[in-house]
Amino acid sequence: MSVISDKKKDRIKEDIIRELYENYPGFLYTEKISENIIRDNEFTLSLLNELKKNKVVNILNETKGDKVKRKWQLNEEAFDAYKRLSV
Repeated sequence: MSVISDKKKDRIKEDIIRELYENYPGFLYTEKISENIIRDNEFTLSLLNELKKNKVVNILNETKGDKVKRKWQLNEEAFDAYKRLSV
C-alpha cells in the first residue's frame, strides 16, 4: 500500500468536512462520504475517526445484528467556523 503524506491527508479531510458541511444538519454514512470523495471506505473511516478525536465531527452508530453502520455529522462549532470562512 502506498503512503499518503500528512499534507494530502489534510486535504482529503477538508473534502470530508466540505461534504458534511453541504449536508448539515443531516448525517452521512461512511460509505456515502467515501463515494463522494472517491476514496476507500477503510481509509475514509480512519480519517473520520481522526476528525472525531479532534471533535470536528459527531458519530451516530446504528446496529443491526453484527453490523454497525456509522453516520457522521459536522459538529455545530465546526459548522459555524466553516460557515464564517465561506462567506
